[in-house]
Amino acid sequence: MSTRVSRSPGRVPRAARKSRSPARKRNSSPGRGRKNNTTPSPSRSNSRGRPPHISKSNPKIKSTITPLLKQGASSAISAAASAGKQVKREIKKLKDSVNSVIPKIDLDTPDSLFKNRHQIKQNLEHELEEISQVGRHAYKSAKSNLVKYTNPKLEFGGPLGNSILIAFLPAFVIYLLHLCDKKYFSLWKVPHFRLEPIHYFDTFSLTCFTCWMLFHAIFYCLPIGSLATGFPLYNGPSLKYRCNGLYAYLISMILFGMAVFYKLPVWKICDHVIPMACLSIAFTFLFSFYLLTRRPNDWEKQDPHSTDKILENEHVKGKTIYRYFMGRFKNPRIGKMFDLKMFFEMRPGLIGWVILDLCYLAQKTHDRKFISIPLLVLCLFHAWYVLDAQWNEARVLSTWDIRHESFGFMLLFGDIVWVPFLYSLQARYLSLHTVILPKWHLGLCIFLYVVGYTIFRMSNSDKALFTRSPNHPKFSHYRVIPTGVQGKKLLAGGFWGLVRHPNYLGDIIIALSMCLLSGFHHVLPYFYFVFLTCLLIHRQIRDEAWCANKYGAAWNEYRRIVRSRIIPFIY
Repeated sequence: MSTRVSRSPGRVPRAARKSRSPARKRNSSPGRGRKNNTTPSPSRSNSRGRPPHISKSNPKIKSTITPLLKQGASSAISAAASAGKQVKREIKKLKDSVNSVIPKIDLDTPDSLFKNRHQIKQNLEHELEEISQVGRHAYKSAKSNLVKYTNPKLEFGGPLGNSILIAFLPAFVIYLLHLCDKKYFSLWKVPHFRLEPIHYFDTFSLTCFTCWMLFHAIFYCLPIGSLATGFPLYNGPSLKYRCNGLYAYLISMILFGMAVFYKLPVWKICDHVIPMACLSIAFTFLFSFYLLTRRPNDWEKQDPHSTDKILENEHVKGKTIYRYFMGRFKNPRIGKMFDLKMFFEMRPGLIGWVILDLCYLAQKTHDRKFISIPLLVLCLFHAWYVLDAQWNEARVLSTWDIRHESFGFMLLFGDIVWVPFLYSLQARYLSLHTVILPKWHLGLCIFLYVVGYTIFRMSNSDKALFTRSPNHPKFSHYRVIPTGVQGKKLLAGGFWGLVRHPNYLGDIIIALSMCLLSGFHHVLPYFYFVFLTCLLIHRQIRDEAWCANKYGAAWNEYRRIVRSRIIPFIY
């Protein structure tokens, strides 16, 4: 056989075809019609490595080669198909490649097929080799994306873990509130649980809870304050947010001050903390059911990262429990402006935390007839912390909870139960116990609070500014890492060049300064510091996994430059 020299192994040069010996030709059978003297010419393989194909088809050749092609690429097609809707484009490309290698030969007689059997055999072998390579590549691509698209990691242990947390968290809150009592304030003694229903529900608590929720809901709807634009959604547009939390906070403080001025018994609220906590828990269960069953908005239906879309192709039991706990969508709204996540994140629970602290301070002053300095400083710390959050309400739109978390039982429980009733355990402890601290201890707490707040506020301000304006002159002397994502860069300067999550570091230092005001007589007031540290470490792990998936090599470069996660040189 003559030597073939061509760009493609499946192509026979014209010179080589002409040099074939006439002795190798065979006469065609009589009665078969006209004689076909043309040789099928397969097309060249293009520069992208797509398999060549032959013009026009013959049913016999197609029926012969199709089983071979399916056998070589069946595993790749099935693997790609299992990747679901997210890899439909890959499946389409694979199927197009499979169809393109099916030979399409314009032959009229079996003699012409027999005459070119060797050439056709080599062409088909080459085509099968190339489609097998395409199949292997598609299989690897589908396998690498299998976990990401069709088997996503379910948060907090999936439906089973969610069920345990739904049952455990409310009982844990009530247990800690009973534990934080003057008579039973000990981790080693089981607190006394009263069995009377009045201890867990009364009309006074229901009235206070209802009025508090209605006040903030009505105020949130008023056209007061500025309109902030959220980050663009997956389908392009951005949502508008009404930012009047600062006015709601100041009016709440003024109303509480007026109640104290007119000598209303605000300290009695401390005696109804457990009933109000039970009402908040009941409200969380009911409202989470509403979030589960409500009709989604148009932009929620199109969200590819919503819990509904994640579980759409997932074959697991307990999908309803997972949706109930994690939430179905990220931006549930009533109407066009009442954003439920933003409302519960910033209003009733966060401001109620400070109000509850002030009630504990009023109870201490009423019972002991003097002002507890550690409790007063603690109330100032908490009040300033919440004031800062309301002052920078528009910057909250860039936080993890607002941008990435769905709104369900987990976030709602944290907003209106966990924050006001457990973050105020230090104030509850100081109102029931007399703690006298030396001046150096108070000075250390104030110093740590100032340092932590400075790191927290400056890092969050840089993050918010850099996210919206990465080319701002402030960052001209900072190190910036470009990414493959359009319009996205990584900031590796300032506090963000010291650790990867400086805002978490500042928040942890603030929590430590607050808990140190309780002294060292009991470990329970340090619950806030321990819980917040664990929460932020868990969030840091989730955040970095998300960034690694989104930014790829750019994130690895940022990790190489900034090695510490939260605490410099330690973690």
